[in-house]
Amino acid sequence: LESLQPKKELRQLLLQYTMNRTRTTKMEELVNGKCYVNTEEGHAIFQVGSFLNFLKKNAWDMDKKVTGKLLQELDLYDQEVRPTVLTKDGQKRPRCIQVKLGDFEDGLAIMNLFGVVITTLNGKRIMKKNIW
Repeated sequence: LESLQPKKELRQLLLQYTMNRTRTTKMEELVNGKCYVNTEEGHAIFQVGSFLNFLKKNAWDMDKKVTGKLLQELDLYDQEVRPTVLTKDGQKRPRCIQVKLGDFEDGLAIMNLFGVVITTLNGKRIMKKNIW
């Protein structure tokens, strides 16, 4: 099955992570594990560690090195970034990944491996439906 190929599975998990997690428009909240979304520039940024934890919770069994290589091959991948974030404890520069929003922000229905279809419009989830 094509949907079970590691690259396809990682892409689906990336979409789920970016769309379904708590999102923010404040860069400072990156250090709290939230996904920073900038719709004007068309990208999302999130901490590498938070994404890797999400993958583990979703039965992803490939190591960090292989996962990083697969991630860089995805069409959604933009770049690795280290933004300066001001926190109450001072400045931090978390290791983050920046991905493109264009493929899934303007209206998309995605079915995950569990038969759940999530439909979005302009970055907001408008419907979630179990089809199996």
